[in-house]
Order: sequence, then structure tokens, then C-alpha cells
Amino acid sequence: MGIAALRAPLESVQERNDIYQGRRDLLVNVLKAMGLRVQHPKASLYIWATVPEGYTSAEYAERLLEERDVLVSPGSSYGEYGEGYVRLSYANSQENIHKAVSQLDKLVRSL
Repeated sequence: MGIAALRAPLESVQERNDIYQGRRDLLVNVLKAMGLRVQHPKASLYIWATVPEGYTSAEYAERLLEERDVLVSPGSSYGEYGEGYVRLSYANSQENIHKAVSQLDKLVRSL
């Protein structure tokens, strides 16, 4: 299978990469517009965003889940240097990403 994969045309790989790049750019741009600090990841399906002041990463993640039905990973789950951040995945459909950022925006505006 490995040899077959290496010999296969790469168009489908580029198409998939373009899809993920579009999702990444959408999520990064919307999060930045909300005033959250984020950077474009170069090689992952996750974005790290800052947590609003006054919250731990776990508190903010819990509030997002309880009040807005949006699941993010608290940065503290990844060690002490993750505190102050939440991790969002863009390995989902654009429709679901739009729904999630809409809910996230509602929470950010209410703070």
C-alpha cells in the first residue's frame, strides 16, 4: 500500500490540503476579528487561541461547553505552558466551524 500511495497522483492530496488551509484561514481570521490572539499553524489541524483575561483555560473551556455547546481543549491539559490558551481543531466541516465560531463569538461578546 505504501508503494501504491507514493506512485498515486498527488492532485487529491493538494485538494485536501487546500480544503484544510481554507478551514484554517477561516478560523484564524474569525478568532482574530474577535480579539483573540492566534497564529497560523504551519503543520497541524489545531489552532491555539488565548483565553480572555480573568479565566483559566479550563474555566473558559468549561464555559464554552456548558453555555455554547462548543468543545475546545484547555491548554492546561498539555502542561503548564498551555495555561492561558485553548486548542481548537479545524478537522471538521466548514459548516460546523461556522456554527462553532458563531457560538464562540456570542460568548466573547458577553464577557
